Amino acid sequence: IETEDNYILVYDGVTSTYTVTAKQVAEITQGWSWFSYYRGDENGNVLGQLQSKLQGHGANLIKTQSAFTQYKNNAWSGNLTSTNPAEMYMIHNNEDVTINIEGEVVNPADYPIGFHRLWNWIGYPLTEELSVSQALNGLTATNGDIIKDHGGSYATYLDGAWSGTHN
Repeated sequence: IETEDNYILVYDGVTSTYTVTAKQVAEITQGWSWFSYYRGDENGNVLGQLQSKLQGHGANLIKTQSAFTQYKNNAWSGNLTSTNPAEMYMIHNNEDVTINIEGEVVNPADYPIGFHRLWNWIGYPLTEELSVSQALNGLTATNGDIIKDHGGSYATYLDGAWSGTHN
């Protein structure tokens, strides 16, 4: 299900209306977890959802490469004030928790991924798996560029193509 839909059910002459809300399910494990998302509010933001769904489950930190929000003394504080589907997040949690992110599927074209020299934490605002070549189709890569995931798989750009263990 990609969007929220209303359905009407008629059973034995009784009419009921119900709503099905589509969700993205994210498994946050004890310790550090990487988090990226493809659903969000009209601005692509899910920070409020993350904070409310994690605070009762031992969450204590959500961060990017340059900002953070921390749950301490029953309140969230820090300089992370919104999220963006083009960015990757690290969440530190004291227990395993499953969270459901609600909202519309974001349009990846609305959230261009910016790259800078050295390492970048990039989000994956897509609902389906793509090869590295497909996912980075619009990127002007140079020989020696590397992409890695948190599991150790990698792809290196050489002579116009991506190759490695993460294809």
